[in-house]
Amino acid sequence: MFAPSGWISLYEVFYLISAIFRKRGRIGQYEFTGDENFEVTWLFIQEAPEVAVCLPNGKSVPVSRTLVLPDNPYDNLNEHIDLMIGTVGSAHSPRQQKSPMSEDEQRLRYGPFLHLPIIFQKKDFDDFFHELDQSPEHFLDTFGAVPKSTQGAKDLSPRKISEEIVALFDSDTLTKFDDAKKSLAPNQSIRQFRFAWNLAREIRPEISKPGRKPSSGKS
Repeated sequence: MFAPSGWISLYEVFYLISAIFRKRGRIGQYEFTGDENFEVTWLFIQEAPEVAVCLPNGKSVPVSRTLVLPDNPYDNLNEHIDLMIGTVGSAHSPRQQKSPMSEDEQRLRYGPFLHLPIIFQKKDFDDFFHELDQSPEHFLDTFGAVPKSTQGAKDLSPRKISEEIVALFDSDTLTKFDDAKKSLAPNQSIRQFRFAWNLAREIRPEISKPGRKPSSGKS
């Protein structure tokens, strides 16, 4: 897809992540079972410092983060985009919806930005992937065996950790964010654990935002 020099398109981000999962079966502590490529792509999107679109003239224009917030981290769609297409308004294609918006309705909603590629700084993606993969080699050069350091390790995927956070909350033993991280995933990055915490909040909205002690409201 299209992106100015130094940028990478959402389409490329998703398909690079998917290709590595297919080739290696995992990325760092994320074992591929079917939809982790969506999960990891949404994780990158949430953590990326900049989000933009690529104009036809090759220039970049910043866009609102509401365009790329996930509705379901295990799905390829939100209200506006399809990760597998990576353009503004791609969630509204007839392939995805029984009663999609018409082209005129989409033009009214997105204006001249309709169908433009969503892009991110390439350095931000490389930094994100290196941290996630916990590997000193560049990810494009690591298509091969699963690193020995990850074999037989505890499942520290956001989905699994979020389940443990919910279990602690339901048993009235969930403390503040930092303490929960030390208990459940002391060696995991803040970025990864925050994503798991936010997944848990989707299941139990009563869980506080990071940094505040939650209250279950139970007597």
